[in-house]
Amino acid sequence: MVANEAFVKRFLPGHAAVGAIVVDAHPQPGTPSAPLTIVGVVGNAVDQSLRAEAFPTLYQPLAQFRVPLPIVNTSLSVRAASGPPSLLARSVSAALTSIDRNLAFSFHPLEEQVSGARQRERLVAWLAGFFGVLALLLAGVGLHGVMSYAVERQRVEIGIRMALGAQREDVIALAVRHTLIMTICGVASGLLVAAALTRYLQTLLFGIEPLDPLTFIAVPAVLVAVALLACYMPARRATSIDPMVALRCE
Repeated sequence: MVANEAFVKRFLPGHAAVGAIVVDAHPQPGTPSAPLTIVGVVGNAVDQSLRAEAFPTLYQPLAQFRVPLPIVNTSLSVRAASGPPSLLARSVSAALTSIDRNLAFSFHPLEEQVSGARQRERLVAWLAGFFGVLALLLAGVGLHGVMSYAVERQRVEIGIRMALGAQREDVIALAVRHTLIMTICGVASGLLVAAALTRYLQTLLFGIEPLDPLTFIAVPAVLVAVALLACYMPARRATSIDPMVALRCE
C-alpha cells in the first residue's frame, strides 16, 4: 500500500514509513486482512473540500481485494505529458468506449473544479476587499482632516517660533514629529484590536493566515503616510506666512 503524509504523521511519527507493516484490526468484508507493507509515501490530496483537513489515508491496489467492489461512480485523474489537458478528452473517450460502449462519462479540468470550489471564498474576498478599501479611504480622509485641523490650531505657535528665529525646516519637523507620535499610538492600538479579532474571521480565510504580514504592514504604512501628508502640507503653509500676520489673526 501507499500512505499519505497525514497517515505517517499521525501513526508513524519519527519512524521510517517505507517498509512499515500495517494490519487492519477491523477489516471490512472482502478487504485484505493480511498484513500490508507500506511501499511509498505520497503528499496529502484534497478530495472533498478545500477547507477540509487531510485525513490519514492508505491507497491499495484493486487487485488485492477478493470480491468486486460495488463501484457506481468513479473518478479518473489523467495528466497530460505535454500540451493542454483538453486535448486528452478525445483519446481518453476512445479508450473508455473501447472497454464498454455503455459507459457514461464527462470531463472536468482540474482548474475548473478548483475554481468552482473557491467561488464562495472569491465572493467573500471581493466583498471584504471592497469594504476594506472603503474603510481605509474613509480613515485616510478623516485622519487628514483631524491632522490638518490640529496643525492649523498651532498657527499662532508657529508664528511665534518663526518670529523668535526658528528655522522653517525645524518647525515643520516639530509638527510632523507630534503627528507621527499620535499616529503611531493610534495605529498600534488598532493593530492590537485587529490581531485579537482575526480569530473570528479565520473561517472566512482560505490560503491566508489570520495574521497576514502583508496586511498588517501595508495598512499601517498607508495610514502613517496619510497622517504625515496631512500635517506636512498645513505646516508648510503656516511657515510660509509672515509671523506678524499669523499673530494678528489671533
